[in-house]
Amino acid sequence: MAACTRSTDDAPLDDDDIVLIPEEVMQQARLAMQEAEVHEVIGLTNRSPKLTLTANRQSLKALSCQADEIEPYFSVSCLGPTGSGKSFFITKLLTALGYTGTVPYSIDFNETDVGDITLSVTCNISCYLAGSKLLFDVEGTDGTLPLMQRILMGLGSRWRLSDEERRLQQERRDAVAEFFPAIAFTISNTIIYITREPLKNSSTSQAITAFAASIARSSTSVRPYLVIVHNLCPLNQLRTGKANEEALAKEFLRTHDDSNFLTETFRGVWCMTFPDCNVVDKRKNIDGEVVFDQQLKCLCELLSEQHEENKLVRRRLHCALPGKSLLTILPEIVQQVNEKRPVSIPDILRTNLKNDPDTDCLVLRRTWTVVHSFVAGSLAAEILRGQTLKDALSLCIGISAHYLAWKLKTQEKAGFPDQWVEDQAASLHAKQMDYLTMVFARCQAVSPHGYDNVAKPMACNARLLGHDCHITGEQVIPSRFNWFRRKVTMKLFGGIFDRWEGNFESDPVLKDAGLWGKDIMQQETVAAVRLLRVSTPSSDSSSSLRKNSKHGFHQHNAEHLRDWCQILKITPKVAKQAESKTTIVEDLKFRNHSFCCVCFTLVQSTQIDLHVCSECVSLFDGMGFRSLFPRYWSWQAQFTDGHFQVQLVTAELELQVLSSLLQVSQPHELGKGHDAEKKLPPYSSLEVQHAWRLENCNLWQKFDSGRRHVARDLKILRQKAGEGADMVLSTKIDERTQPLMQEADTAAGGVMLLHGTKPEVVLPIVNNGMNERLASGVAAFGTGSYLCEDAEKMDQYCRPATSSQAQELQKALFAQNGVQNLEGLCFCFVVRATCGKPIYTRGLTRDEGAMHDCETGEAIFLNRQRRELAQVPGSDAARPIYHHSLVVNTGKALKRFREMVVYHDTRVYAEYLIAYKRI
Repeated sequence: MAACTRSTDDAPLDDDDIVLIPEEVMQQARLAMQEAEVHEVIGLTNRSPKLTLTANRQSLKALSCQADEIEPYFSVSCLGPTGSGKSFFITKLLTALGYTGTVPYSIDFNETDVGDITLSVTCNISCYLAGSKLLFDVEGTDGTLPLMQRILMGLGSRWRLSDEERRLQQERRDAVAEFFPAIAFTISNTIIYITREPLKNSSTSQAITAFAASIARSSTSVRPYLVIVHNLCPLNQLRTGKANEEALAKEFLRTHDDSNFLTETFRGVWCMTFPDCNVVDKRKNIDGEVVFDQQLKCLCELLSEQHEENKLVRRRLHCALPGKSLLTILPEIVQQVNEKRPVSIPDILRTNLKNDPDTDCLVLRRTWTVVHSFVAGSLAAEILRGQTLKDALSLCIGISAHYLAWKLKTQEKAGFPDQWVEDQAASLHAKQMDYLTMVFARCQAVSPHGYDNVAKPMACNARLLGHDCHITGEQVIPSRFNWFRRKVTMKLFGGIFDRWEGNFESDPVLKDAGLWGKDIMQQETVAAVRLLRVSTPSSDSSSSLRKNSKHGFHQHNAEHLRDWCQILKITPKVAKQAESKTTIVEDLKFRNHSFCCVCFTLVQSTQIDLHVCSECVSLFDGMGFRSLFPRYWSWQAQFTDGHFQVQLVTAELELQVLSSLLQVSQPHELGKGHDAEKKLPPYSSLEVQHAWRLENCNLWQKFDSGRRHVARDLKILRQKAGEGADMVLSTKIDERTQPLMQEADTAAGGVMLLHGTKPEVVLPIVNNGMNERLASGVAAFGTGSYLCEDAEKMDQYCRPATSSQAQELQKALFAQNGVQNLEGLCFCFVVRATCGKPIYTRGLTRDEGAMHDCETGEAIFLNRQRRELAQVPGSDAARPIYHHSLVVNTGKALKRFREMVVYHDTRVYAEYLIAYKRI
């Protein structure tokens, strides 16, 4: 068997390759692999240019169905280097925990004729459910291609690898070392690190320290227990019994953890020794299997103790998991690890709490998010402190008070005594402050340690939810570490998130908010309720009295809003913008209709998704408030980055307008054109299936700025030439799009047009808008955004979405509204275009540059780059005005339909996305 020791780096493969793994073992492995698939929860997928993590949602769903929801899970991860006997150890541990299902496959090579070799058997991360304990089997590090992976690759029992197979093996080693320890650290309450090396060896301590350093860099707000298991331990080195194991752990830490790194990273460190089950010492009357089982029993007792302690910690940290939560959020953890973001279960729970609060806290979340973003943006600071924090919080509390007043009226409780109203206000304030502290507050503690890479004092800035100890907000190099770790190891691999003991330290303003905030909430609620009491309809109340009382409530809210904005030094325009974002959603239990975001009265309007009633609009206009964005935007606080959302269109008026734009007047022209898809089955109409409104604050502000610039140009041209309405463009669909148009569009020659595109281009436009710089340099009419007014023309540029494209679009467009099938649908945009003063042509000359009209010879473009249109005749040379758009009428170049081209992205805004079906 000497041939078995040959390196995998030998000469290229030949026909007489050595068979190392017995065929009966391979057959057992193939059968075991089929059973193991149901337990694999996280795997590695080859996505160019490297392997990435993937969550197996089917297995997670199956595990959730088996879950016992009486108490939260206690998760245990077993990991370690390949060859440590991890699979066999996990099998024995599962049996000891009472698990009766399929166990991990392991090979006892001592029962074969090939001897003991280092071979990875199981792959990826598998999960086994034993009672309330989740046991994760994590693929070993520094191993060969796992046996299961060899079977999938068709290598069979062959041991030697080709050059390509060795490359794949190394890629897998790197991915396992990069991802799996971080995942295990994040999802575990206890980590069992299994090694066959003696714990006194420096190689063992270095491996464990490297493992701890890598996971400490990748995860925050997590402190699992660490149990180090010396597996296959010689009988003369066994340390059994609780006292001996405690002494062994102290000895290990004293020898190998002089900087207290392991002690600070983990909640507790414990060391245990397990013998080889096949070894028997008759002289000392020691049976390895008996001792192994005894140690397993001790380990199970230790896990139970840690489980009970963990329950207490979770209650103290306000992050107890519901029964199935870990399995539910595991895909999100996998995604964050893939993106190399520091992750932890408490942070994800905080995000879920933030994104899915109850209806009362929803008001506070939205007002706080908006006010915080404006104030922090003006101060260039993420965290508000001191008086600024107090002012911002005052505004949020005041708006919440108005919300409570109207809520009491809808529940017919506005007539209750003032004392009762004050009690309700105090209760809501206490509830909202708990929520605000839990979700938004940050720890103010300052680190007592020094750091080589940071000169200023480091604050904790951690959230309350999951705050176990203080932790730095960025990676640091602690000065207390030895020279080698500071100057060599951490310079090479990066710093760590340093921890130090201490309780959460809240901002003094938040500590006092229970007093002064309560006063604001009570005073504002009572004042608003008093105004609402007289506006309640009654038989002896005149309509004028009710109307005046309602107006008083409007005026009260509007004036207080301005007072708070002056405190915060927010301009009226920004204040109106902020207030429009605080719309209370329609899922409140006491109402299922839209209502005004200022006075909280029902919105009785035929306008689209109007969330500010006409009376409040008049008040705001009179006070100098102006809406920067379209008033029919929803502002439902589903912004992915605070400035952007994709809103599914459900309003009947909008859907009618969008459907009318896809009406076909010439069905025989569908599927024709130079750019049309070939060999299409016949169809005669286009039917809207879904529509989305793109509410992007940043892109809209750019568009609005460009629109105002064009409006100024038109004003100058009209003053000089005396031209009227014939200066601007009119289209076939102007009448149909009239409900969507704005006064600013009319002043700038704005129209609504169509833009057909391929599925792979949809999301880039959704996220970044239309960009004329991405157009081809050889496009027929230069580098611009090409638009049209005819659905037949638009359709020729569209392609049906494939299965993979549909899945990507479904994930992005239906994140908040459930999954829909988009496969086979085509996509187009309804674009708000500022065409201003257009220049018209029927085609271009064929000379070099193609810059002139083919009939008149008039210059169409400013230069050969064809990125800017020619100057408008009569405009000043010192302040030239260039044509704002190009209209290509039917003629020499276009035989069927005309099209419009706009050369500046600030003059187009893709406002609607339509998914339609060819019928």
